Amino acid sequence: METREVKSSSPSSISVGQLAFFILQTQIGVGILSLPFAVFNVSKGDAWISILLAGFLAQVMIVVIWVLCRRFPGATFFEFIPTILGKIGGTILSFTYIVYFIAVASLILTLSTNIIKSWALPTTPSWIIMVIIIICSIYLVKENLRIIARYHMLISFFFIILIFVFLGVLEYLNVLYIMPVGSTGIVSILKGSKEAIIAMLGFELLLVLYPLTQGKDKKQVKAVSLANLGVTILYTFITISTLMFFSPEELKFVPEPVLYLLKALEYTVLERLDLIIISIWIITVSTSFMSYLYIASYGMTKILHLKHHRKVVPFLGAICLGISLIPGDEETKIEAWSKYMGHAGLVFAIIIPSLLLLLAILFRIKDRGEKS
Repeated sequence: METREVKSSSPSSISVGQLAFFILQTQIGVGILSLPFAVFNVSKGDAWISILLAGFLAQVMIVVIWVLCRRFPGATFFEFIPTILGKIGGTILSFTYIVYFIAVASLILTLSTNIIKSWALPTTPSWIIMVIIIICSIYLVKENLRIIARYHMLISFFFIILIFVFLGVLEYLNVLYIMPVGSTGIVSILKGSKEAIIAMLGFELLLVLYPLTQGKDKKQVKAVSLANLGVTILYTFITISTLMFFSPEELKFVPEPVLYLLKALEYTVLERLDLIIISIWIITVSTSFMSYLYIASYGMTKILHLKHHRKVVPFLGAICLGISLIPGDEETKIEAWSKYMGHAGLVFAIIIPSLLLLLAILFRIKDRGEKS
């Protein structure tokens, strides 16, 4: 398939390295704090195996999405969908994906605000925290893709701090808490991998970013695969550390085990390590919100045939705020919303791309145009 590299001078393009960090930051979101608890409820001591399986499934889907996109090297997802489904069907599916991206961004906003209130700012109204996050995000998302990707690269180095902090807990770990390996059975492990793959969503943004990335397509899939590998290793490391720090009886009652673990650690000059990590986490989780907000605004510009996404971003940010402030019991709303969006994520990131690739192969649909 003939392709040519995206011009490096274009502000709407990013490098292969920036693509890797963009996907990395999108995949690591709010779920990093509660993932061990969510998977443990299903897989118990084998939760770390479920995360490894989820990482493998995510890798399979990265390849599926890459194979689909390379059939249309000059077009993003919103541009090649009409080629497969027709103009009406393509427009409907494109709009549905935009709604999904907005809903994910709203869920990230709600979950992050809830954790900030619970651990750092209990007396601050939720809407104030949300408005601050949205204003800061809009300020950056209005810029071109390259600037957003550079910000994602810069923030990614905070994860090095998190890893070094977790190294301090190694002396308190008890390996007996995860023994014997595989005791919960293959069914429970597979069910747990479903919970884990939800926390790893973000790789589906390759559908849009593929033609906007410089370099050959093989380098792109390697970059995204490397990002997914990093996420899988990080999640597995944190989950194993959590499983071996808390006993199985304790972990049943710890919804954010990562923060409780950090709260238990004390260093000579650092007493509340959990608050320091939350301060760093607020910055990193904002990148996930920004990613989905940008992709949603990019999709809107394609549907509405606009020249730039700047005018759309504040409008979509206001929609996210409105959705997040829907009245109702906060815990019940978050639980139900997370459940529904988890199922939706599996549909939009796994099922639909797989079906589209199947249709493209069966009907031999492809675009031999150049990547631009």
